[in-house]
Amino acid sequence: MHARFARTLGGKVLPLSILGLLAACSSSSDNPVAPAGGATSLSVSFAATGAAAVNAAGNAVIVGTAADTMVITKVQLVLENVKLRLSGVAACPDSIKPSGTRGRSNDKGGCSRLDLGPMLLDLPLSGTATSPLGVTVPAGTYSRLEFEIEDVSTSANAPQASKDFLTAHPEFRDVTVKVVGTYKGTAFTFLSRATSEVEFEFNPALVVKSGVNDNVTVDLNLAAWFKNASGALLAPTVANQLRIDQNIITSFSAFGDEDRDGHEDRGRGASHGHRKGGNG
Repeated sequence: MHARFARTLGGKVLPLSILGLLAACSSSSDNPVAPAGGATSLSVSFAATGAAAVNAAGNAVIVGTAADTMVITKVQLVLENVKLRLSGVAACPDSIKPSGTRGRSNDKGGCSRLDLGPMLLDLPLSGTATSPLGVTVPAGTYSRLEFEIEDVSTSANAPQASKDFLTAHPEFRDVTVKVVGTYKGTAFTFLSRATSEVEFEFNPALVVKSGVNDNVTVDLNLAAWFKNASGALLAPTVANQLRIDQNIITSFSAFGDEDRDGHEDRGRGASHGHRKGGNG
């Protein structure tokens, strides 16, 4: 199933034009964009602050009630194609290659790609943020952050980075999300093949200043992954796969978070984003 949705800050879901969001950037050059006042250091952090409770050790999320409880002890996601888009740029092209140098973005037509290829994110379960990406990007005013939750290519023509990823993580062949825990005291491992383009529109636009060690945090509402529309807990079973997959791909928000505390800096571009649906 593939669809694109826009979620306003008020929570109303509206359809978006796919063509408008997939339009290529006007520049075809691979040269870096001109910095708006110099280069700056930027990290992209991930957090799960929507959890109902964290255990005393700070390494597991508890969802549900005493009679109907799920304890989540590990969450992993496959991410790639992480991009920042300057304000005034219509869309980022798919042709931006991964950065060839760790710690530096690859810039093209007003967009900066931050990743080196497929990456495995171990989501922190303590309520704090972790920063798997730290790069130098052009300072400026950014309107969007986007990335893909995507299964890694297994084709003979796959990029070397994809081949290296599957050599290191063979259990993620045709898997994009892995959740480990217990449900009503019984151990489970939930695997998802959900895929999604996650695209955040910052409002107001996110200003990244030259010389500032800045940060954007992507927050996942992990507590909502295994709940139905009425808030009741969903068993991590094949029967509930589609509903859980949909919950996963609609659980993201992003915001400026310079102090990396997992909470939005006041007035720094909170967004629930646009998402191109998933399949399970």
